[in-house]
Amino acid sequence: MAFHKLISLLLFCLFNLPVLAKTVPNHRIMADTDPATSTASIVNKDVNKDSSTCILNEEDSISRRSLPLSNTGKLMPCIRQHPIAESLETIAAHKITAFLAAPRVVTTYQLSTAPNIIALANKHLIASAGDQIYVQNVKASTHQSYAIYRPGQLYKDPITHEILGHEANFIAECSLQQPGNPATFSITKASHEVLVGDKLLPLENKPLATDYLANAPDKNINSLIIGLHGGASQIGLYSIVVLNKGLLDGLSTGNTLAIYQQGRHVSALSSTNKTTTIKLPDELAGKLMIFRAFDRVSYAIVIKAHQAMHIFDIAQSP
Repeated sequence: MAFHKLISLLLFCLFNLPVLAKTVPNHRIMADTDPATSTASIVNKDVNKDSSTCILNEEDSISRRSLPLSNTGKLMPCIRQHPIAESLETIAAHKITAFLAAPRVVTTYQLSTAPNIIALANKHLIASAGDQIYVQNVKASTHQSYAIYRPGQLYKDPITHEILGHEANFIAECSLQQPGNPATFSITKASHEVLVGDKLLPLENKPLATDYLANAPDKNINSLIIGLHGGASQIGLYSIVVLNKGLLDGLSTGNTLAIYQQGRHVSALSSTNKTTTIKLPDELAGKLMIFRAFDRVSYAIVIKAHQAMHIFDIAQSP
């Protein structure tokens, strides 16, 4: 008789376990009361009452010893939330669109051997989109589209005085109409007026990035700001600057460098009452990002500015 009662009690507990679980206070079935040795318990306290969605933050994911139950007593999957520690610096391409295709840095040889415009059609003094131009020294090649450039600044290293390259300022685009010497070209797009003496270089067809993601250089960089666009003497936020380091030195697109204002030299008395010159410490002034790198020089945009910056300030690995 006792054996039949035991069997009946076990069957009752088996078929009514979900009901018993719902009647336990706080909806919790604990396997062990010792936190150090406890196994996973089942609990539905993490369930969102409105959407029936289980959401866990980073702390819950690490220390949790409970499993979520739905209203029907079934286990539920959980969404784990992890905060982003720090947003990555980016720069939108529209802030530097005018500088993506221009200017361009070329060698002395490239500039001296580039085809040049010797005349404009209809005896014009200036030409623009839709006009024809005559160019000499165009070598037979597969290039049909060219960019028209005007020689700009000559970049020299301020320490070694070595020529790093020539700036070629973008003027227009043109396409070959009739080969020969001179060859006939038609201007397809112009941002400035075209003049006799301007140079032609094959049009670059490199795809332009839409955004630039900040990253550290692969090697330690110590460079100087040697140029500034816009004719200003001081450098501020979003200024376009030129560095005396490039691809051959380990710089690439997206690299960020800290800008330091070089410390002044001041006179001071030494312990022997002699006047000496002391250089003050360099001061952090801002931060820049490389958006176009050539072999020996790079173009960068200032993305942070703490104080005014100047030509020959230091740009180095942060």
